[in-house]
Amino acid sequence: MHKPDAIALLMRLPMLTGLTESQAEVLADTAQKKSFKNGESLVSAGGLTESFFVILSGRANVMLQSSGDKAIALATLGIGECIGEMSVLDAQPHCASVVADGPLQVLLLNPQTFVSVIQENPKVAGTLLKAMARHLARANRQIVWLSTISVQGRVARTLMDMALQADNGELHIKTKVTHVVLAKRVGATREMVGKALKDFQAKGFIEKTPTGGLRINDRRKKPRH
Repeated sequence: MHKPDAIALLMRLPMLTGLTESQAEVLADTAQKKSFKNGESLVSAGGLTESFFVILSGRANVMLQSSGDKAIALATLGIGECIGEMSVLDAQPHCASVVADGPLQVLLLNPQTFVSVIQENPKVAGTLLKAMARHLARANRQIVWLSTISVQGRVARTLMDMALQADNGELHIKTKVTHVVLAKRVGATREMVGKALKDFQAKGFIEKTPTGGLRINDRRKKPRH
């Protein structure tokens, strides 16, 4: 990524609101662009971050290892979101892993430079702390959700979250929905997810489309994106 583009990107990030152009330039001096393949790990639970990541394109899943060696997706991060900021700031190992969900491109920032910029700019530090608090709250809500709602309820809600409303008002998930992906997102086995999907299909809640996606038959509608 060209330096002017990196500077412009850094100054647009909500997590770094208040960053001055000179500080963005300092960060951009050491920034590098890196690509990850689907399933590749950016950071691993128990490890330390060597870089601070900003997602340029694609998505990444925050994964937590549960009992029985089962991975649960706590959150999905998209363009403009950051990875590794907590470990960089407190120099402690990660409590979760972050894995590429399809092709992914990120901007790597030098952790020492990042910490130096945060220390000299209270406004950026305050914005960053608020963003980190929101991320922790989201993770806590996800953990509570996983522990209190049935597998069928979690699958139903996840499908609704994935769906987009078409011009005719129908809800569609255009891409193929695999049992593996759903199992990770809802914290269940593939067999349990498969059973829930079969039940939904039998009741007419979902229908498979020729492209491998799903049509959701539900009276509730999502806003168009």
